[in-house]
Amino acid sequence: MLTTRELGNPERPKAICASGSHFVKRVLAVVIFVCTLASSQLAMADGGPFGLGVILFEPTGLTGKYFISNANAIDFHVGVEGFGNHRHEDLGLYADYLYHIDIGVHTSYFDLPLYLGPGAALIFIDNDGTYCTKFGCYDRDDDGAMALAARMPLGLAFLFSRFAGEAFVELSLQLFIIPDVWADLDGAIGFRYYF
Repeated sequence: MLTTRELGNPERPKAICASGSHFVKRVLAVVIFVCTLASSQLAMADGGPFGLGVILFEPTGLTGKYFISNANAIDFHVGVEGFGNHRHEDLGLYADYLYHIDIGVHTSYFDLPLYLGPGAALIFIDNDGTYCTKFGCYDRDDDGAMALAARMPLGLAFLFSRFAGEAFVELSLQLFIIPDVWADLDGAIGFRYYF
């Protein structure tokens, strides 16, 4: 049974926070290493349908996107959910099918399409069994629980014309269906390099 608690609960043991912090530092170190290694090799590429990069906030981690056509793409994110917001560092896997809509913004530096589409999120809840959203925290009696959500991202993609890169900003409404029903709203920014 899920119960709501207030954010910033002082009852949370400090040892759990410390272990979560080490996990987050390791994930961020891997992200920085992969992106540094990739950028040295990708700088010579002409650009292509696949982009790889970094996403920040919710989640914070790696992101990728593959354009199936000029208007349709599949994206994914692997990262830490709730980093710095709710004192919980839950690992999340995300995938979306995106439709890009031309809103008429074209400059010599970038095109700016709007995108949206259906997706899913799988969250591995950290070892205290608590998952927090913008609307409250939910406790699970079992440690190591998982949560499954349907999601609908809405964002803007700055597709650069002078090099094979994309910056993006997005909001995503998530409707959790497992282990119980609740909603969340995530926001993220990121960058991908295409090769």
